[in-house]
Amino acid sequence: MADLIRRHPLAVIVVAQLFGTSLWFSVNGVGLSLQQALGWSPAEIGWLTMATQLGFITGTLAVAATGLADRFRASRVFAISALFGAGLNAIFILLAGVWELALLAALMILRLGDGPHLPPPGRTPGLGKGFHALARRDFRAVAGGYFGHCWELYAFWTLVPLLVARELARMEADAALIPWLAFGVIALGLAGCVWGGRLSRGLGSLRVARVALATSGLACLLYPLLAGQSPWLLFGLLALWGLTVIADSPQFSALAADSAPEDAVGSALSVMNAIGFALTLPGIWLTGWLWADGGVWVLWLLLPGPLLGLWALARLSAPRRAREAVD
Repeated sequence: MADLIRRHPLAVIVVAQLFGTSLWFSVNGVGLSLQQALGWSPAEIGWLTMATQLGFITGTLAVAATGLADRFRASRVFAISALFGAGLNAIFILLAGVWELALLAALMILRLGDGPHLPPPGRTPGLGKGFHALARRDFRAVAGGYFGHCWELYAFWTLVPLLVARELARMEADAALIPWLAFGVIALGLAGCVWGGRLSRGLGSLRVARVALATSGLACLLYPLLAGQSPWLLFGLLALWGLTVIADSPQFSALAADSAPEDAVGSALSVMNAIGFALTLPGIWLTGWLWADGGVWVLWLLLPGPLLGLWALARLSAPRRAREAVD
């Protein structure tokens, strides 16, 4: 087994990332079940999702500020943090159903442990250099596009089960299909990332990020306008949205690494991720809180994200590698 791992390190990293980040989506996967079993509202489920986001922000900044990524192997930091997050998730399962509203605050605290298992990418020389990177015009433009992407992405993922449930109810279909179809919409992001990666080889990461962000923004705009049309049409629109809503994320990482100061790539990406995930909190909270009254129209609250992201990317000059190739 050890020899197999050494021969295929990339496959091991991908599998570890897949299972490690599954903690992020555990609330989304069982959100409707928690609502039915405990009588919680979409707003309360949104609070749990936000707690996970806060955990990511806290963990990222903590690892960056303490320099753990420099003092210990990243694989060890990742493994220990993943085990810690898994343990807290197990406690969440054991306590769910006890004392209802009084427990909600305690469960939110437990969810805070799910985020730190994702250390910042690269080596981290310090938060100061990370924030200083925002002074660079190109990096600031990439970060602006990424912030708009984050505003839309995680609120959309939180709303996917509700949107799927709405369309199945209109079709009078079995509600047991909700988690499977919701998972399918979110899982389309895998195909979107692969598609984006292949296209970026010829078109460049900047063009792919712009197309993906514009397409997901268009889906966000159209869904409420088409809400009375065939559920099959709306499922198709959801599929397109799920395919493109995360396809730009790896492209933003590539653009950020290319435009950040060479001696501060790790801290720059850490700071960008922390700020981006902080911006997801109001989007998740607003859409969850207003869903009961606004229904599908709350999706338009996500629309400023893609619009501002595209505006920021419009100010981005050619990435450094592209300029060097031309020179």
